[in-house]
Amino acid sequence: MSVALPAPRPEVVGWVPLLTGLAVVQALGAGPYAVPAALKWPNDVLVPQDGQWRKVCGILAQVVPAASAPGPVVVLGTGINLDQDREDLPVPTATSWRLACGSESLPPSARQAWLQDYLRALDGLLDLLERDPAALRAAYARRCRTLGQPVRVHLPDGSTEEGRAVGLDDSGALLVQSATGTRAHHAGDVVHLRHDRSTER
Repeated sequence: MSVALPAPRPEVVGWVPLLTGLAVVQALGAGPYAVPAALKWPNDVLVPQDGQWRKVCGILAQVVPAASAPGPVVVLGTGINLDQDREDLPVPTATSWRLACGSESLPPSARQAWLQDYLRALDGLLDLLERDPAALRAAYARRCRTLGQPVRVHLPDGSTEEGRAVGLDDSGALLVQSATGTRAHHAGDVVHLRHDRSTER
């Protein structure tokens, strides 16, 4: 699904895709079909299954001009695997919500409840971004499995960097500490190198 919303202040707009992932995590943890969920920076949503953390949701965000709005908008595209069987999934490291919660099926009422929980969480986190960015950063950090881990970051220019993910800066960039110092990465594909080298990408 896609959600369009007014773009926040430029200095915090980088947090929008991150808080969207957090909204998905919060919604997955609610209701009778709740599953524990966590984040891989910046916004991949993971759930545990068969002793591994597997991707259940990915998010894309794009700032676009709006002809009839007073300013730009952010379009959030959220793709969540709802009801697939294992053979229907695109890669071995993925899973679906139904598989993660161990249910034979997800009734339409569960999907509708999840959608409402997601939109409610998204609204609350967007409000928190404006009121207290530090509190939002702390809430995200509590759910982010990337922080504290040794990682390899595949950067947009094709290069890679290895180090330890030590935190997030005010813009939501990932801080990676290596032998050459600490660098902030605003984009990149992160691989967790501890224990699950082949299971999280």
